[in-house]
Amino acid sequence: MSFLAGLLVDKFLYHCPLYRQHQRLEDGGIRVTRPWLTQLTQQSIALLEPIYEAQLASVRGSRVGCNDFDGDRTSGIVRSVVRFVPTPLSAQGVMGGR
Repeated sequence: MSFLAGLLVDKFLYHCPLYRQHQRLEDGGIRVTRPWLTQLTQQSIALLEPIYEAQLASVRGSRVGCNDFDGDRTSGIVRSVVRFVPTPLSAQGVMGGR
């Protein structure tokens, strides 16, 4: 499992393409094929998709929304905007009515 986690972290967080990871494995004496690494990556992503969908549904169902790209994208200035989405309880003043 940690091999798969490392594969995905290197690919998506550190932007290390699979061909470079393949070269590193070969340099370390581990013989695998590039198509196998691609298959592992695709299968791992497929396993993570239900978690992504559940988190997305939770965020969409939340009373607080966030838009990280409200502002001028060309200047590099990014500000977060958080808005309160009223619910029936907050409309009645139960949640403080903010």
